Amino acid sequence: MKIGLIVFGDWSKNCGNIVRPKNFASMLEPSYNVKVLSTFEKTPFLLSRIPPMFKSFLYPLYSLLWYLKILLFMSRTYDVFLVSGVLHGFFLIAVVAKLKRIRLIYDFHGIISEESREFHVTRRKSLLERFIIRQSDFVICASRNITKYYRREYGVKKIQTINNIIDESVFYPKRKNNDVFRVALVGPFDSVYNKNTLNFVEENVACFSSNIEFFVIGKSPQKSDSKTIHYLGYVENYADILASNHVLLVIPLFKTSGSLNKILEAAACEIPTITNDKGVEGLNEFNLDSDIILLNNDEIVNYINKMSKNFSKFHKTGSNARKTVLKNYSFSSVGESLHNLLQGVFKSDQ
Repeated sequence: MKIGLIVFGDWSKNCGNIVRPKNFASMLEPSYNVKVLSTFEKTPFLLSRIPPMFKSFLYPLYSLLWYLKILLFMSRTYDVFLVSGVLHGFFLIAVVAKLKRIRLIYDFHGIISEESREFHVTRRKSLLERFIIRQSDFVICASRNITKYYRREYGVKKIQTINNIIDESVFYPKRKNNDVFRVALVGPFDSVYNKNTLNFVEENVACFSSNIEFFVIGKSPQKSDSKTIHYLGYVENYADILASNHVLLVIPLFKTSGSLNKILEAAACEIPTITNDKGVEGLNEFNLDSDIILLNNDEIVNYINKMSKNFSKFHKTGSNARKTVLKNYSFSSVGESLHNLLQGVFKSDQ
């Protein structure tokens, strides 16, 4: 079976919407002929360096080049198109798939209309959401709450949950340096979904115990002068750096309906996560009493200070979380479900 995997983002990065389709590709490539179409590498970086007055002229050109890439990619022969989280350009993808009579599977990372409600663009996103569902031959979702929503709101029958995937051979427990208590923050922090965590730490850094240090992973447009906050930027050895920390801190201002990869990655490394009620959205397989530390924002500083004095007392939370990830989010557990889904969609077209 030849699969055309279409994603919107920089395939050279390991962050954001790229993580899930990259894991899909890793799981599928041993058994299928998988070809990947992604947007242009380094494009967001280049656009960020261009003066705002010129960007309005370049975005239409960027869109045109993206549409041309789609047409060229889809001109080849495929059995199935797997479109992972792509909004911009989906109309063209759907039209070509129908003309060529190729099965189209859409992968929802979240509930588009619900997540856009925070930014007051609900109507436009709802129309796009409805169009995607109607044009897709099958829908897969990153968590059970997304599946329930689309089944309830749109009556979708050909739909299935395929959890986010963590490569347990990459993310696993490693020895820690206990000279300092290390707290990880994972970005990028120019994203509206992530920057609240960094803002919280920078605003409250003086309230944390002196043995606590923060390691900021990912792009950060702002940097404080604190000597206990280390800005690492993008890192090649992300899994090793993440695993060297004692706890992950995630304090979203807005909720996402899919599970957060950073929480799953930390859990695979036996690192407990401290988060708020918005951070646990989509973690349907997690036991909120034993697999994660759920706090109000005003409880976080004192709790981390307490953890830093006796971390062994809190290690069981990380251990429980790893067991949950291996059972529900690992390559072996999710891979079989994805394989069976693709075989079913392909056979239905025979």
